[in-house]
Amino acid sequence: MTHKNIKDHNQQVIQNIESPDNRWFTGQEVKHEPNNNELAIHYIKNVIIQDLKKATTK
Repeated sequence: MTHKNIKDHNQQVIQNIESPDNRWFTGQEVKHEPNNNELAIHYIKNVIIQDLKKATTK
């Protein structure tokens, strides 16, 4: 992966973390308006880790 590819990937992850959908689902989980740390943790637990599990069980 090149530096540009990594930068683009990271920017996409940040956009996904800050997305309205992730904000809503995180808010449902934490029962309040989520802060940036809660958004990131929710995304990591519910998207990134799940994707890694799927990739390693094929």
